[in-house]
Amino acid sequence: RLFHHAAFWLLLALGHRPLLLSLPSTLLEPFLRAGPPAAHTVELWGRFVLPSAADALADADAFFALAPSESVRHAVEALVCSDLLPCLLLKREQYVRAATAFAELAMRSPRAAEAG
Repeated sequence: RLFHHAAFWLLLALGHRPLLLSLPSTLLEPFLRAGPPAAHTVELWGRFVLPSAADALADADAFFALAPSESVRHAVEALVCSDLLPCLLLKREQYVRAATAFAELAMRSPRAAEAG
């Protein structure tokens, strides 16, 4: 599961939405449905997606000294505000579930705009 989540975060952070949606993983739908994780988890993944993370992993202090990548912030926004889940369901030919997910997204969007 950890490997899959790492791949999902990396693809989201790099903006590879079509590739993410083409993955056959059964863990992708629950990942998208769960929404964004806690802030400390986002920061952790934000460090993992950095090119310098591989070198820093040898030393925990060096790894945690890295500033999280800004691209992960965009990945979190994609989880919250995008149509990733409905598009995944549509791609997997789960039409009724996709329509329901699109409707839920449409209902959520006006409320999010009013709150902001």
